[in-house]
Amino acid sequence: MKIGSLVECITNFSNAFEIKSGLVICPVQHDLYIIRDIKECKPENDIGVHLEEIVNNKNNHGIEFFYSIHGFKEVQPPMKIDIEELMTELV
Repeated sequence: MKIGSLVECITNFSNAFEIKSGLVICPVQHDLYIIRDIKECKPENDIGVHLEEIVNNKNNHGIEFFYSIHGFKEVQPPMKIDIEELMTELV
C-alpha cells in the first residue's frame, strides 16, 4: 500500500475508545477509501494511515487519529496519469 492507494476497510474500528466517545469518525467496514498519509506509530509499534475521505481533529499533542494499516486491504494501487498524454489524446 502507498499514498494514493484505493483500499477497502476490512475491520470494524467502532470499538476504539476514541470512536465510542465520539471524538473521531471511523471508516466503515467494506467501504472504499484513498490513503492520504502513512505514518509509523510509536509506542504502538504499528503503521497508521490517514484517509482522504475522513479528516479528524488533532488531539492535544497535535496528532490526528490514525487507523491501523492492518484494517485495510489494497483494491487498487495509486494511478499515475500523464496529463500531457491525455491532452494529446483529446486534441
